[in-house]
Amino acid sequence: MLYDPKSLRGVLQQEPKERFKLYYTYTGDKDLVIIVDAKHIKSKLRLIVVTVFPQPARRRTKVREYERES
Repeated sequence: MLYDPKSLRGVLQQEPKERFKLYYTYTGDKDLVIIVDAKHIKSKLRLIVVTVFPQPARRRTKVREYERES
């Protein structure tokens, strides 16, 4: 899922500042929420998955849709 930008619906920064909540399209009425920590280790960015859970898509109220240029 992390490598599929087409299904990414939104990103929210959490506390601590290195934590992000990623919203992906899962089914027609559900999103898959992935919480990751982004850490810089030497010159690389490492993503550590904290948790993953499905959530009804209607709860995606504060997330601005991730828009792409076509």
